[in-house]
Amino acid sequence: MVFIIWSILFVIAVVDAREHRIPNKLVVTLFAACAIYQWLSTWSITSLMYELSAGLFLFALGLAVFFLRAMSPGDVKLLAGIGVYLGWEGMSQGIFWMAVSSMVVGLMYLSLPRVLQPDGSFENTIYLPRPGKQNIVPGKQLSGSKGERLQMPFAPIVVIGLALHSYFG
Repeated sequence: MVFIIWSILFVIAVVDAREHRIPNKLVVTLFAACAIYQWLSTWSITSLMYELSAGLFLFALGLAVFFLRAMSPGDVKLLAGIGVYLGWEGMSQGIFWMAVSSMVVGLMYLSLPRVLQPDGSFENTIYLPRPGKQNIVPGKQLSGSKGERLQMPFAPIVVIGLALHSYFG
């Protein structure tokens, strides 16, 4: 069952990295697989409800971040499935490792313009991979007035964080 969950997570991460969206079918499948995994590991409806409440908590936390406009709706729904998978016992370590992976990936995204500059100079150049548009948009300036921001896909960060949690936690 864990292999199925990790396979779904991998597909979600790849789709989010390529398209900057997470299809609802994948999130619902992940949530159901995580709930079945928790049910099969305990065979207790009380324990299942306990782990579902962990998913609800992470969903509420993600919803608060969504209202701050720092996360997309698919990421919020993804956190619900992750909460059910980790449960209350693994949630704190899981969040820690997701934060670590977020910082590492974020630093890579910030260093990307400098690496891609031919003369090694640093400008506020951003590179936004977007489907259906140009993959690399060189020379686009960051501007607070226009509201343009660098977009990092969140699902790959979550999967990397969960992998770190599984390895170190």
